[in-house]
Amino acid sequence: MGSYRKHTLTLSQKIPYEFRCERCHQNSGELTAVFEGKSTETKYLLAKLSDEEKQQMRRGAENALNTAIQSARKNAEEKEEYSPEIKDKCPHCGKPQSWAVKGLERLPRVYGLSCAFWTALLCITSNIAHWFGFTIPVIVIVALTVIAGLTGMAVGYARIKVKKMKTRHAEDRQIPTIYWP
Repeated sequence: MGSYRKHTLTLSQKIPYEFRCERCHQNSGELTAVFEGKSTETKYLLAKLSDEEKQQMRRGAENALNTAIQSARKNAEEKEEYSPEIKDKCPHCGKPQSWAVKGLERLPRVYGLSCAFWTALLCITSNIAHWFGFTIPVIVIVALTVIAGLTGMAVGYARIKVKKMKTRHAEDRQIPTIYWP
């Protein structure tokens, strides 16, 4: 059985931004959002990376970083949907801002799918225990997966509702000023 090593290169870039709080009306000052790009390479038999492979990993990480920044910029400018790296909590009063709610719209799907996936995986792997005389019927696995998915979606929608409730009293809606590279 051979062994292998996974090489990972992560590049990050800080993007400055600021916003005026919708509650206390103070300027947040310059804050930084950190965007990352990763590249991985798997080498068998614990081999080291050649210079060409290192350069290829660097190009891959740079491409991933540029893609992440371009995607965040496009969503911010076209849809006013801000990435999670751009934090909306006011450093003075600690209140969330209304402009960050739109970025949470995909949260229920993410929660629902991840809950369903992990529940199905847990149920299926627990069926390995049938050697010990315990099995879970397929209908129960399907039911638990659906229930977990719906519960995850409900939690996601609840988080959005809580965020909307916290930001509904904003007197004047603002958007952050992001200093893109």
